[in-house]
Amino acid sequence: LEDLKVQQQRLEKELGKLGFQPGQEEEMYQQQSGLQQRIRTLRQESDALKRKVANIDFNYHDPVPNFDRSKVKGLVAQLFTLDKDHTEAGTALEICAGGRLYNVVVDSEVTGTQLLKGGKLRKRVTIIPLNKIAAFKASAQTIATAQKIAPGKVDLALSLVGYDDEEAEKKVAVETTVTELEAALQEKTKAYEAIKAKYDAAKDEVEAQGREADSKEELLQTLQTGVASKAGQEGGYQGQLQDARNRAT
Repeated sequence: LEDLKVQQQRLEKELGKLGFQPGQEEEMYQQQSGLQQRIRTLRQESDALKRKVANIDFNYHDPVPNFDRSKVKGLVAQLFTLDKDHTEAGTALEICAGGRLYNVVVDSEVTGTQLLKGGKLRKRVTIIPLNKIAAFKASAQTIATAQKIAPGKVDLALSLVGYDDEEAEKKVAVETTVTELEAALQEKTKAYEAIKAKYDAAKDEVEAQGREADSKEELLQTLQTGVASKAGQEGGYQGQLQDARNRAT
């Protein structure tokens, strides 16, 4: 019995050196259970977020041995940033750009062909070769006209986004996407100007008709005044004639 007590004391000392405390095991089990629950919750949230951003989940296999993955720049949506001062424009940019945000940018049409043929893509994508695109910027006149239509509410889309200055090809890709937005804006501006021109012409015509109507009304009043005057004169002549007849009899 004494030997067992000595052994117990020795084991308790060793456990003490290891930092063991009575009840600690149960507490650790509870912590483990809590952490496992947290992991399950985070996985569910992760899956939900993945579903929301499924469009930017672009994966591919190397189409050829020793393929240089730096030739694939990524999705347009991943190649630019939106400054915190312009976050309110994010929805407008997303709506205008639409599916073009998920186009895949590559260095050349050769890389694009390789991806389409041997990249084992899991979904259909539109590929933009950097060597086949040209940047375009809306004219100052177009921008000024748009800003005149909606003062304080119009900005050039390219001025709202940021990009890495060290990677010029990304800028070109962004400009190409934004080009389509600005072209659409230019078309809408032209349509607005055409409608406004028709409106102004119709307004001028209505005003001209109004002036003509006023002129006719004035002429009518003049004629009516003249007729009334002549009628008065005729009445006077008839009175004089009757008076002369009375004297003759």
